This record gives sequence, structure tokens and C-alpha cells, in this order.
Amino acid sequence: MIAVRLMGGLGNQMFQYAAGRALAARTGGELVFDLSALEADPAGRSYALGAYPVRGRVAGPGDLAPFPPRARGRAGALAARLRTALAPRGARPMRFREPHFHYAPAFARLGGDVYLDGYWQSGRYFEPVAGAVRAELTLPALGPRAAELAARVSAGPSVGVHVRRGDYVSDPHIARTHGALPPEYHRRAAALAAEGLERPEFFVFTDDPDWVAARLDLGAPFTLVRGLSAHEDLRLLSLCRARAIANSSFSWWAAWLGAPGRVVAPARWFGPERMRTRRLDDLFPPGWVLA
Repeated sequence: MIAVRLMGGLGNQMFQYAAGRALAARTGGELVFDLSALEADPAGRSYALGAYPVRGRVAGPGDLAPFPPRARGRAGALAARLRTALAPRGARPMRFREPHFHYAPAFARLGGDVYLDGYWQSGRYFEPVAGAVRAELTLPALGPRAAELAARVSAGPSVGVHVRRGDYVSDPHIARTHGALPPEYHRRAAALAAEGLERPEFFVFTDDPDWVAARLDLGAPFTLVRGLSAHEDLRLLSLCRARAIANSSFSWWAAWLGAPGRVVAPARWFGPERMRTRRLDDLFPPGWVLA
């Protein structure tokens, strides 16, 4: 069995699913989702993968009992990192905790029953099953209004722009770890994404539409997309001919799931504190433009 701890929003859960899906495919284990972190999420985020034809199920009573408990405190975290670094091939159920942000080669040596605990934000984790992941994380249906916008987005040289704010500005800790990108980045990224397109039409997707309506200047008119579900926003952004994404797993997935086209991403993925993007090639697929 492969268990994966789901946490965060839609984009984070997609990365967690994709890593678990890859490991389950390699080991032949059944994939189950631990929702305990979401059930205690202070922001009220919940299970977001139910809209997709994913190959896994929510863990039932007793499914997670064989796995070691999550390490607590500094000593426990150090011990967990040591076990992770050694990455035994596994005769007994083990918990594999993500050791750092960039790709961990130890992941490829895992076997047996494994509980995955981390964010897994690299396409390298699921490269062997990329085709299956693409199919399983593509929204199968859109509501009427989203379908109308999808037809418009797909009809011409559309440029999708994602502006991520929310807790990036409202929560001081998250603001230090991630941090909202400045308006200048979005204007520059949109212009780069639109290069070579004749009369591009811009579509902006955001979790803060009032701020965007009042403060964002792309140097060209744009359509501010409002009132759709996060799943529909992600799908519409993926359908754009070119995409200018934010430092957000949500728009990373919209770019990765989309048809071939220019993708512009921020070279600064994190804020001033804590994590750093040590390996940009782990995070960004070849061909993405960094701005």
C-alpha cells in the first residue's frame, strides 16, 4: 500500500497525488489518501481531488495503522530525516518524509508499503507516469459559464495570467515563506508570454479579484475571470495559448497540464525566509521562461 498525506490547496494535492501515483505504479501497491491534515486545516481547505478521475481512494479505518507515526519535535524530525536519507527498500511499512524542496533521489529506491509525507513539488517524481497523471488530473466537465469561457479562450491567441495573493499577503508567516509577487512581475510576464502572438487576449485568474480589478495594470485590457470553481479556473488557465504563472502550485499545474505554448514563471519562487529553490530544473520543466 502507498499512503500519501494530502495537505494544502488544489495544486499541492495534485503534486502529492502525482508522487503517490508514480510510486504506486512502480510498486504495484494500492494508493490511499490520508485526509487528517486537511481535516485539521486552519484555513478550511478540504479534499480537492474528488472532481478528477484519480486512481486512489480515501484511507479507511485501519489502513494507516501499520505506518509509523509522524515525528514530533526537533529530535523526532531529525530522526525522520535520517531515516528518509537512508531510504531502505522496505520490508516493513515506513514513513518517507520529504527531506528538502528539490527532488530526492532516495524516492526512486522506495519499495514495499510507504507513507509519503511532503509536498513533492517536482515533475521528476512522477515523470514515469506523466501521461496517466495528465489524464487523471484533467477536469472531465465544465459548467455552462466555464464552458462558454473555454470556447472563447480556445478560439484565439489567449494569454492566461495567474495572480496569487490570499494568504500570501494575509498570513505573516506564509508571506515570509512565499510572498505575493509584485504587479511589475505580472506585467512583465504577461508581455513575455504574449510575444509572437498577434492581437493577444489576456485572461486573469486570481484568488483576489477586487485587488486585481483595482490595482493590476498589464499594459493592455484583460478579462478578469470571476465566480468559477478553482477546478474550472485551473482548467481554463491550462487552455490558454500562453501562460504567465505565479509562484503557486495551482498555476504550475495549469501550465504543465496545458497544451504546448509559452510558459513564463517567476525565478523567485519563495519569499525572503526559509526555503530556497536550489534546483530550478527540478521545479520548472525544460522550455519554461523565467522572469
